[in-house]
Amino acid sequence: GFLKPWIDRLHQHDVVVLNTGTSATGAPAEIAEVISRAVDHALANTPLTTTIVYRDTPFGHDRCAAHKGGEPLASNAAAEEWLERHPGPARYNWSNIPKVNAAARRALEDRLRHPSRLLWLPAASISATRIDAHPANAHPATDCLHYCMPGPVDAWTHALFHLLATKPLN
Repeated sequence: GFLKPWIDRLHQHDVVVLNTGTSATGAPAEIAEVISRAVDHALANTPLTTTIVYRDTPFGHDRCAAHKGGEPLASNAAAEEWLERHPGPARYNWSNIPKVNAAARRALEDRLRHPSRLLWLPAASISATRIDAHPANAHPATDCLHYCMPGPVDAWTHALFHLLATKPLN
């Protein structure tokens, strides 16, 4: 039963968004292989009119509460430097997320050259600088992975709409 909980419902949808989230464990290449298999399975089990979107995974920003009321980081490069200096608790494995995203991108590269069925939603690069937009900045609970609304999640939605509106027709 690979992906059994949802595979039988794929044919009911015009757009299917796939993502591993931050809980995927293992070496980046192993996770990328699971992602590749999931995408192939989705492509094989949906009508040719269904668009499959793979959304990469944003990483958390350890110590984000210190940026309450602050500004976003200056650039994606600054965000990557922040992650190197502040990888967060080991159990979260946030420093592995960019490696997993890169491995997934490489694993899907051939399929992404034909974007009529498979699209890449770059949520990680959209969110990388937004250390200021976590719930830990809005209330005392320390949540430096999820985002407040409105915020980066709205930008993901705009990016998804743009991808769908500009993709080649099936």
